[in-house]
Amino acid sequence: LSGQIQGRKKLLTRLSQAALDPLEELLNTALDFEQNHVPTLQGFLDWFDRGDVEIKRDQGEVANEVRLMTVHGAKGLQAPVVVLANSTFDPANRQNTGFDIPLGQGVGADLDYPVIPPRKSERVGVLAEHAEHASAREKEEHWRLLYVAMTRAEEHLFAGGVLGPRARGKIPEASWHAAIERGLVSMDCAESPVEHWDLSLSHEVVASGQKVEASRDREDLTMTPDGKALPDWVHQPAPQESRPPRPLTPSDPGVDDATSPPAGVTARTAMERGKLLHSLFQRLPDIPAERRAEIADRWLKNQKGIADPAERAKLADTVLQVIHNPQWSGFFADDALAEAPIAAVVDDYVVSGTVDRLIVEEDRVLIIDFKTGRKLPRNLEDVPLSYLRQMASYRAALQKIFPDRAIEAALLFSEGPLLLELPNALLDRHKPGYLRT
Repeated sequence: LSGQIQGRKKLLTRLSQAALDPLEELLNTALDFEQNHVPTLQGFLDWFDRGDVEIKRDQGEVANEVRLMTVHGAKGLQAPVVVLANSTFDPANRQNTGFDIPLGQGVGADLDYPVIPPRKSERVGVLAEHAEHASAREKEEHWRLLYVAMTRAEEHLFAGGVLGPRARGKIPEASWHAAIERGLVSMDCAESPVEHWDLSLSHEVVASGQKVEASRDREDLTMTPDGKALPDWVHQPAPQESRPPRPLTPSDPGVDDATSPPAGVTARTAMERGKLLHSLFQRLPDIPAERRAEIADRWLKNQKGIADPAERAKLADTVLQVIHNPQWSGFFADDALAEAPIAAVVDDYVVSGTVDRLIVEEDRVLIIDFKTGRKLPRNLEDVPLSYLRQMASYRAALQKIFPDRAIEAALLFSEGPLLLELPNALLDRHKPGYLRT
């Protein structure tokens, strides 16, 4: 919420001051949980999910803003101007919902049997009786909500809406709009003011695709009713809000030029082999060195069903010769992150992926990606393009996450084993969006 990310400021910029109440309530709830429970994230999320936290805006609060809310959420609140934007909705078109049937009287009377909405042809006997009762309760709630909605307005109430194709140009009799119209007509105030209330009724049904003619001259549209000039932005179309495209997954950059499996092994077998090696790279570093070979063999046999002891030993040796290499011990230290998920917006791209090994230090961040079952490149020029784009995407995302640290990347080939450090200049030429078509 603070610091470099400035989350609170961004939330208020995006959602206005309305975001403050739920934000402060969330923080207060987190502090309350921390004081009365063992402070763990999983425990807090479970406790919060099972709780009943209701947030109400201060009724006396005055803000220069438009608040969008349901009628239920507006209970207890008032505003000078209230707009019912969907008052032409026909409750008869509401999708059927389920209902409950009480399980008799006496013991268990407080228990209900939930019923999935039955078709009209299936509503017979007890189902028909309870379905009609549920429908009647929904109609009662429909009119209760109209009362709540109308009494939220302190000065002006606007009721409007859009008619769908089923309406055929007629306002549904059971809609709020029709009910308000009948009420005004019955009070003889449909055309003229009554006492000090400015009650008037005006509506126009416009067919789909029909243009609405302006009620004032073109010149008048540049002025407010009190004679003041409207700002220029009133006559300009709203700018289209930019939306990030589909997330870019670095491990699938769209180019696959590294499809050569080991000799004598089919592509499918090579893929399965790569998954096993990645799993071992993730699991074995957390096990004491003297037990890694034993644990790897047992896991491959019991969990993955590899019956051949020679095959199990070969897989384990491939991983252990990398982990036990003293030059690469830092890659598997306790503070190194395995299978670390990262996500960031890089220019017009959303980069989302999982890094095999991530080492975060005070002045630098190191990315290590394991490559298994592929032929070894002879030099940097021989590294497949898909690998370069993958690592360039990881590096670009981490530059956004750690802007004050140097980001370094390397490929570790388990077959050699071979470590190739990727220069920043090389990755810069393959970062997301560098070559636009």
